[in-house]
Amino acid sequence: MEGDTELVAEKLTEEVAERTESAPSALIDLINLSYKERKAISPDVPELTASYELESRENELGMRLLRAGVVSLALTGQFAQALEELPQISKHEGPAARADVMEPLMTLLTERADDVTFLHYGLAFARQSSSAEAAAVAEIMARRLLDLGFAEQAQSLLQKLALEPENKERRLMMAETALALGKPHNALVELMGLEGSRANRMRAEALWRNGEFSRSGEYMLVEEDMNAAARGFWHSENLDAIETRVPAEDAPFGQVATVTSEISKTSKDPEGLSPLAHARALVESSIGTRGNIADLLSRVTPTENAAAE
Repeated sequence: MEGDTELVAEKLTEEVAERTESAPSALIDLINLSYKERKAISPDVPELTASYELESRENELGMRLLRAGVVSLALTGQFAQALEELPQISKHEGPAARADVMEPLMTLLTERADDVTFLHYGLAFARQSSSAEAAAVAEIMARRLLDLGFAEQAQSLLQKLALEPENKERRLMMAETALALGKPHNALVELMGLEGSRANRMRAEALWRNGEFSRSGEYMLVEEDMNAAARGFWHSENLDAIETRVPAEDAPFGQVATVTSEISKTSKDPEGLSPLAHARALVESSIGTRGNIADLLSRVTPTENAAAE
């Protein structure tokens, strides 16, 4: 009641060590406390739990020990062994109990396992888990799957959850998966009504991919990313917006718009001149245009260069 979990753990450990009649229950409490506090447990705890479970297999205490044993295995990083115990839980207690123990097991897998181990079991879970099993862990697992580049599997997990329009984080992740899967329209649907910097930046990216460069620039203006805004306006050929709404000192890309305007002017075909004067003007225009193009290319990054081409 006073929040002294260190003392609680110490007392439980003493009780387990004394092998009293209440030691199995104390062991269960110790494992659950270790999970809640994310504290390490002794490597011999899973084996001790299994021995007590074997003695009490036919009663309710045995089932509690079986579930606690799975958590203890996960706490010690033995994920393969923990997963091997799940059929026993399903057999004796049904899918609800399996779903309950899945939460700590997959939470610890997501938080502690290396990438290879996480993907080995996490990808299978994304494909095979029921909605009940996925409910408590889908968001944290989807986040790590997204970070590792597995957008399709992250989306599969998120789609197992009940539809909750007010859950902003879940909708943001759904939008992120849609972008990763090359579906900008779906991302825009998920982002409808959402506010904030993360939503605006994803909305800008989705609009960019849809070819709506000017609208993308508008959202980047809101985020005060002037260079990105200038780039969006430039791609939409809205040079006036750059000149009037984007401070030149805040947007190096805005200088590209200035050079672009100069190219447009110098590359115009001269009119009303004699043939010789017309030819001379064309040569001068060509020289000026080449110089401006060289200036333009020197002002953009390789990525922007490719976009400009």
